[in-house]
Amino acid sequence: MGPALASPERLATLTGRTPTIATLCSHSSLQIFHGARKEGFPTLGIAGGEAPRFYDAFPLARPDKFLTIPTIKDLPKYADRLREEGAILVPTGSIVEYLGADEFGHLDVPVFGNRAVLGWESDRRKSREWLESAGCPMPRRYEQSDEIDGPVIVKYYGAKGGKGFYLAKNRAALDEFRPTGPYVIQEYVLGTRYYLHFFYSPISDRGYRVGTGSLELLGMDRRDEANIDELYKLGSQEELVKAGIRPTFVVTGNVPVVLRESLLPKAFELGAKVVERSI
Repeated sequence: MGPALASPERLATLTGRTPTIATLCSHSSLQIFHGARKEGFPTLGIAGGEAPRFYDAFPLARPDKFLTIPTIKDLPKYADRLREEGAILVPTGSIVEYLGADEFGHLDVPVFGNRAVLGWESDRRKSREWLESAGCPMPRRYEQSDEIDGPVIVKYYGAKGGKGFYLAKNRAALDEFRPTGPYVIQEYVLGTRYYLHFFYSPISDRGYRVGTGSLELLGMDRRDEANIDELYKLGSQEELVKAGIRPTFVVTGNVPVVLRESLLPKAFELGAKVVERSI
């Protein structure tokens, strides 16, 4: 993917000062602000509209300052303010959903990590290309409905937290799908769903070595999704559809998971392949 590093002009606002860690007041901001504070960095929360009150309940994760703007789409207009604060912006899925990868890519503010990665992450075809080129096994993708020979799931582009996903047991069931945006159709793979949280440091010389740095597995989780996780209590999906109740896949919570130790070598192998493909 290989974009150039940030220009000296873009980094000039950080010279001779402690950077301020900034992110949107959404997604995983509590963890980001808490971690930044533990490392001694000042923090800035970016809010569309009023500053959220719920941060008052988490004083260790409450940002030191808030930047309130009309909507997140207006963020590029406040680049000067972010540079004045000496901000480094930490992108999350909310940046993908509410600002967009293209606008983020041109945002004239220092960011944490590779700003080009959001363009790959938000486009399901590009993210698939990325993972397949790294050697990761992927569910089969269907370009035409007449190729379908089993259960499939339809996923929209972007970071929508499962919103709008559509599950079909066969080709006939897919005929009822009505798209509202760019999407992909892929094989529905039966099994357990675990979300692994990897972090790669190119300058660390300890731990699980990959390239010039090391790969950490910070944690993993499962996602509670409404309403699909509770529908089984009411009967089969076919009966529910007839009653006008359709499954939805919106993520409402995360449950920590401890992976079976015998599966850890495979997990690290996959993580290392993605890092090696990316550096």
